[in-house]
Amino acid sequence: MTEETAWPDRALFNEEQIGRLQHELQLSHDENGQILLLAFIVQITKAVWSAKLEEAAKNTRIFPAVKYAKRHVNKISSTARSLRDLLKKEEALSRQILSSEPDWTLNNGLGSPVFQLEGLIEALEMLEKEARRIVDAEEFLKNSVGLVPAEQPNKSPIAARLWPNLFWLWECAGLRVGYSERGPLERFIGLVHEAAEWKPPNGEELKQAVAAWKLMRAEDPHLSRAISRRGQNLP
Repeated sequence: MTEETAWPDRALFNEEQIGRLQHELQLSHDENGQILLLAFIVQITKAVWSAKLEEAAKNTRIFPAVKYAKRHVNKISSTARSLRDLLKKEEALSRQILSSEPDWTLNNGLGSPVFQLEGLIEALEMLEKEARRIVDAEEFLKNSVGLVPAEQPNKSPIAARLWPNLFWLWECAGLRVGYSERGPLERFIGLVHEAAEWKPPNGEELKQAVAAWKLMRAEDPHLSRAISRRGQNLP
């Protein structure tokens, strides 16, 4: 590694960490090894920032589970319906209230000022309709309120998203995914955690993730026949 080497992703790895990464991936110090190292750094960086974004979304989610989100959206829908029905029932009083402030000109997007009775009723009908649609569109609802995917609700984005990507990159380096305490794979993933400023990986969780990866490989005919070669499948 020369002084003039322009590492494209040094924001994640510092010089010392890059040297350790090269060692853990067993990459040569010749030109081909340097090119592969750069490719691995780019892919690892993408995986880390993707996990960080998902982790941030999870930490700021509005509801802990989709059933609670549905409950609140249904409440919005029923409240909009009740208010709409009340405005229609008490039309004269509603018009008097709304005409008390003639300067309100907020528009509902349908061409009618919201603070004309007809415009407000249209807006409430639209709100009720959209709330019902969102409740039925569960995936859209999950994304809207920052819920993690239902298939892995109890896993962190690091275990659910980052580690499988790192396993794949490990195999792209021609290495075998297997867990041993303080072994090569744990050192590699620990190095990525260190660079990303996360606490070290939990050994038991990592062991379980490795077992799940091996099971997935065994159950997928295409993956089970795949032979890892150094640099294989890297862009």
